[in-house]
Amino acid sequence: MRASVLLFGLLFISGLLSAQDITPRNSIIVESNLIAMSSISYNRIVVIKEKTLLFGGGYVMGTGFGYGSNWIKAETSLLSFGPKHFLETGVLFIYGIDDDSSPGIKLAYRFRSKTGITLTADAYVLFNIDPAFMPALGIGYSF
Repeated sequence: MRASVLLFGLLFISGLLSAQDITPRNSIIVESNLIAMSSISYNRIVVIKEKTLLFGGGYVMGTGFGYGSNWIKAETSLLSFGPKHFLETGVLFIYGIDDDSSPGIKLAYRFRSKTGITLTADAYVLFNIDPAFMPALGIGYSF
């Protein structure tokens, strides 16, 4: 756990050093890990004081051993590198529609092609929900 927090901190600091003007700025992503969750998210990229941030939200549905759980997700990330390959380091909050909620951290890779196709590989670490670690792969469209 200490190693993942240290890695997250180092990658977050590297994101503070880079910023770029990115277009298109909106994305819709469908993610799944085929074990515990599937989700659909909307993301918006915003440049604030030379820092590139991603704000997003979406719906997460439990599948597999997370069956029957429904969450609303809010997240913000700092984007590093670009303009096609991005590293995201951020925080998120999962609000349980049923009963369980949790803050967490996110580490992700995002590829955006010239045609708008977006591919993601995410790793979520949640503090109050079992399973605590949820990797996911996603596909979407940027516009």
